[in-house]
Amino acid sequence: ESEAAIVREVFRLVGEGVRPSAIEKIAAKKGWRTRKGKPWTARQVLEVVSNPTYMGRFRNATGTRPGVHPAIVSEDLFNVARP
Repeated sequence: ESEAAIVREVFRLVGEGVRPSAIEKIAAKKGWRTRKGKPWTARQVLEVVSNPTYMGRFRNATGTRPGVHPAIVSEDLFNVARP
């Protein structure tokens, strides 16, 4: 759940117009780490907010399809934050 909370915060910040490079700095100050234990980067922020898995979907050849996992962010927030 702590990872989900960080992902939600990243989406919220991007949705509010905060630049990925600024989020990288925020993450460093807050001590956020990736699943692999590394510091967040601006590139990772962009990868996260463009990954449909976080809204409960998977990519496929024609776009996305529903997944069997619960969404971490709403589709509305995903669409606002997506680059």
